[in-house]
Amino acid sequence: MIPWTNPFREEDLQTFESLAENGGPQPGDEVSEYEAVEVVSVQQQALEAPAKSKSKTGVGLMLLLLMVSGVVSGTVLFTAKTGKNALEGELEPFHPPLEPHCVPEGKSAEEKQVKKQEASYEKEKPGEVAEVPESAQPPPVQHAAAKQPSMEENLEKAQEILLVAETVAEQLDSVEAQELLDSVQEQVREANSLGVEPRFANVVGDHLQASLKHLRRLHSLAVQRGKLLMDEEAEADDFPELWEPQAGIDLSPFEREKHDPTSPVHHMVIAFESIEKMSCGLLECFGNVSQALLNSRPFGDERDITLVTQTAEDLQYLSHNIKSQSALIYLATSIKHCISEYLKVKDSKKLEDLLLASEIEMMQLRVPVKLALIASKLKWHVPPEEANRIKSAKEKIAELDSAITVLREYAHEETNSWIDTSQIVSKAQDHAETVEALIGALKEQTKDILDGQESFSKGPVAKEAERIQLACILESEKVQNLLENARWKVERCFDGSHNLLVSRTHELNMEVYEQLISKIQQVKSEVEIEMTHFQISFRNSQYEDDPKAALDNLRFHAETLIKLATAKGKARLFLLQSTILGLFEEEIGLLQASSDYARLCEFRSLTATEQMTISGKEYDKAYKAVAEATTLVEVSKGLVNLCSAVTSMHRVIAEHRMGQELEALKRSP
Repeated sequence: MIPWTNPFREEDLQTFESLAENGGPQPGDEVSEYEAVEVVSVQQQALEAPAKSKSKTGVGLMLLLLMVSGVVSGTVLFTAKTGKNALEGELEPFHPPLEPHCVPEGKSAEEKQVKKQEASYEKEKPGEVAEVPESAQPPPVQHAAAKQPSMEENLEKAQEILLVAETVAEQLDSVEAQELLDSVQEQVREANSLGVEPRFANVVGDHLQASLKHLRRLHSLAVQRGKLLMDEEAEADDFPELWEPQAGIDLSPFEREKHDPTSPVHHMVIAFESIEKMSCGLLECFGNVSQALLNSRPFGDERDITLVTQTAEDLQYLSHNIKSQSALIYLATSIKHCISEYLKVKDSKKLEDLLLASEIEMMQLRVPVKLALIASKLKWHVPPEEANRIKSAKEKIAELDSAITVLREYAHEETNSWIDTSQIVSKAQDHAETVEALIGALKEQTKDILDGQESFSKGPVAKEAERIQLACILESEKVQNLLENARWKVERCFDGSHNLLVSRTHELNMEVYEQLISKIQQVKSEVEIEMTHFQISFRNSQYEDDPKAALDNLRFHAETLIKLATAKGKARLFLLQSTILGLFEEEIGLLQASSDYARLCEFRSLTATEQMTISGKEYDKAYKAVAEATTLVEVSKGLVNLCSAVTSMHRVIAEHRMGQELEALKRSP
């Protein structure tokens, strides 16, 4: 033990006592532990020789110094424990904190880095443990990683671009669109061939951008096609008017037929008006969707792929709408033609009846006059009064024949519309009054011209009978041909081969067809029976010697001709009804196809989906009513509801599209 030769001065003892009382050096003190020890050493060297009389006092002071040193060391250890490893329960080796200006200039860069790390520990929040970054791996940049898609995401996006491009190219159906699609396919194929290795990330990104460039061009073509469709719709034929307004035209016959529930015109007008209403609805929907297409924003980047999909859907709808409107115009024009044909048939029947009645009357007057003329020539002496009477009757017959020739020209005149036929009928009816006057005068003049004739020449009677026979044969053939044609048209409805708009089988109830076929068969049988009776009567008339009996046979043959003319009128109406059946079948097929299209549309709105479901149920209900209808009147009424339901479906599509565009405009800055 080294003896203390230099005792402490009084002020030194006061310094140690102050340190002990304050628990060691305080933060902010200018003197460190080493500086305190150095001061003590200097003071010891400055003291003079020790005094033995004070040795006990030196031992006590030494013990006090050891105690103070312990307190100081404990304070430093406590301070170190509150550092980084205080929460870990381990004690770090004590390193006295050094101020930056106290670091020796010879320290290495590694020691400076350690000091920076230790300084960073002081900045950690209480309770947190700072992690020392590994020198082998750079710290990850979370923000950049969130923005940069992975290889898998890029490949998926490329596949999505390809699917959209295929959809658009299918709608465009052009050479340029196919070339762009081929380019997209090539870019996607090249991207897929690289796999998912990170070193190919930039190359895959380049292929993706190239695909987007081609898709952007496809979108531009789609918008251009949309504008062309708008021009096409604007230049399309207008919906036909049932009757073009014309001055001086009497439409009263049409109005009577229109309001007669038993008339075919009645249900044809109902069908025409329902188609017209649907056409107006589709035209409105076309305008709404086309306007939404024009208002859509330009294509930007891959985030606008849904925009391209929507444009393709718009093109598909606009094309479907135009085709539907064209089909509706075709149906309306055909129904209008059927209405006109029905009225023409009725007016033509009036003309034929006038002509046939006049010819039969003339035949019944001509034969007696010829017989009287032949008889007068066989006499040795003919009274002048009788000769003048026969001569006058012959002249009247020639005049009547000329008047009937005018009627015949009216009956055979070709017309393009019912209105033309109606005007001709009006003229023929006026002229028929002249014919009737001539017939009345001749009847009065020839009523007893054959009185006193005991025998007569069979030549004139046989000649007229042959003329009537030939007319009956020709008329019966016409009737049979019309009936066969009507039956053939009805049977075509069974397999759908009549349908020009869509390929479908028949939709109407079989009872509707069976009723019409039954009527056709009934008239066919009546004509066959009538012709059988006629042939028998004709053969028997050849052996008749009584002039009056022979004339009665001619009248019977003429009545057969009238019956055949009536049957021909019925056959024409049956043919017209079979045409109407075919048109109704085509209309149902068109509405069914349009309904199927609307149901397949996908909506991003739950409300639109629900509305489409409601319209679909309305359609199903109307379709069931049409399918169960047993008459054309019931069918026409059911078609009204069917057209209304399909129009509602189109409105759901158009309103949903407009709603989407409004939302897009709200989101845009």
